Amino acid sequence: PRSTPLYSSAASDVYKRQIQICIEMFEGEREVFAAYYNTEAEVEDAVAGSFLFTVFHEVGHALVDVLEIPFTGREEDTVDSLAAWWLIDGDDGEQSAIAGALSFYTDPDQAAAVEESQLAGHHSLSQQRFYTLTCLVYGSDTEKYASLLEEEWLTPERAEWCPAEFERLSASWYALLDAHLKE
Repeated sequence: PRSTPLYSSAASDVYKRQIQICIEMFEGEREVFAAYYNTEAEVEDAVAGSFLFTVFHEVGHALVDVLEIPFTGREEDTVDSLAAWWLIDGDDGEQSAIAGALSFYTDPDQAAAVEESQLAGHHSLSQQRFYTLTCLVYGSDTEKYASLLEEEWLTPERAEWCPAEFERLSASWYALLDAHLKE
């Protein structure tokens, strides 16, 4: 499951830092994605996109560690936002960010039965991660991604704030990574 840490850092030995991703993690996503995509090719593209989001998420953990990037709040939320930002800023990466978001989607009835241990966890709830990532994609280009609002992936109340959220996120990541970026 997604709650398994995939990036590990051994501060005493730089050579033990590693990212491990189990492909089996993505097997169950085919069923989830099949409800939202029409063809097998679209489902496979979504699984690949979700995998790419996960890779970027785990690389985000590594960068936060290696570059000692400061953050407030949960590291998991921080690297979710970094992964989304990288993908959205790249060529057609928004689809991978959307697939990453959808990988966190759970039935709202199931989400209502949240256990206390989930509330105390180091990850935001899956539904929250879904809406946050969807909001970032929508906020990056409200016209291009109007369908996210039309198809009720977001509420109108949340969608209203998404462009400002994406702008703040983008400005923050540029500021945090400025010393490490090349022209």
